[in-house]
Amino acid sequence: MFTQSPILVFLAFFVMNSRMDCPDYLTHIGGSIDVTIGNIGSWEECGLLCATDPGCRSWVWAPQNAAHNNAGLCKFLYNPTGKMYNEGWISGDEHCYTHCE
Repeated sequence: MFTQSPILVFLAFFVMNSRMDCPDYLTHIGGSIDVTIGNIGSWEECGLLCATDPGCRSWVWAPQNAAHNNAGLCKFLYNPTGKMYNEGWISGDEHCYTHCE
């Protein structure tokens, strides 16, 4: 008879749900922008603000050194529709607000 160890079940769950793409560099999330906040200093700060907003499902942030005039802008999306390549933006979902080591 085969029984599963709780540790093995936890490890399997952790591996299947690991965040290899947190954050996504050079990507923008598609969909309607629901909240825009200016003067945000890092993608971590933008992600944490998203995590505290009950409607936020994804966020995009423009780094301070972005080549466009949206530097420091953080945008929340309540109904994201997908990712697209876009230089000058960093994105993540509502659970992405720190590097996963």
